[in-house]
Amino acid sequence: MIYKVSMVLFSNRYFYKIFKKIYTLAAHITGFANFDFQNSGEYSLIKKISKDVNTVVDIGAGTGTFYNLFNNQKLEPFNYFGFEPNPESFKALNKELSSKNSNNIKLYEYAIGNVNTNTNLYFYKDKSKPNHSSLYKESFETIYKKDFSSLEVKIIKLDELIEKIRNFDLIKIDVEGNLLEVINGMEKIVSTKHVKFILFELNKNEYIKGVSFDKIYNAIGNNFKFYKLLRNGYVEISPNTFLVNEYGCNIVAVSDKVDF
Repeated sequence: MIYKVSMVLFSNRYFYKIFKKIYTLAAHITGFANFDFQNSGEYSLIKKISKDVNTVVDIGAGTGTFYNLFNNQKLEPFNYFGFEPNPESFKALNKELSSKNSNNIKLYEYAIGNVNTNTNLYFYKDKSKPNHSSLYKESFETIYKKDFSSLEVKIIKLDELIEKIRNFDLIKIDVEGNLLEVINGMEKIVSTKHVKFILFELNKNEYIKGVSFDKIYNAIGNNFKFYKLLRNGYVEISPNTFLVNEYGCNIVAVSDKVDF
């Protein structure tokens, strides 16, 4: 009876706008499109795992916000490898982290993917929001819908650095549409190194590319459990329980060798 009544209401054009607002609110409550560290659950996660992480690999480092988040929680020195292809962001990142005077920080001005080549990076034409640059042109044409420019950048597979980076305790990926390519380009690392945590955002850029959670789940492998981050914790998810309307949430893949 309740189902029939709800369907009559939800399919009624007179109530569509108000129910759409309710639906959007409910999506936010369940963790959709909450971008700040506190509400996205990243702050809560880092607070929990920082003691188990001595090396952070930051793919899509932006201007250094994730480094500062982790650094504020980690009491001991840690190794940090930051990758950022946008020149404006990299300049700000280098300036921000140069003040740390740490030999444990290594920064690279190129992108990570599943090939070793040069490719185009797209960004806002007015150079605002440098953290929203993307290797995926359709991000600006379909999602951001703003005037954009591009430049050629270097892109490599993370597997190329398997000998240069001793540990891959935490790999954080925020690449605005290139998520699956990054994961496919670090297959050797995931299979041979003891990667503890892979933190990533599954957002609309992946959605319009047809990249489902199932594909990410299968690409990372069966030796990990997956958790959707919430403001003060997390819930375990699988391809059977992940909802389409949850695109925009942060997810952490945790090695089954880690006590989480």
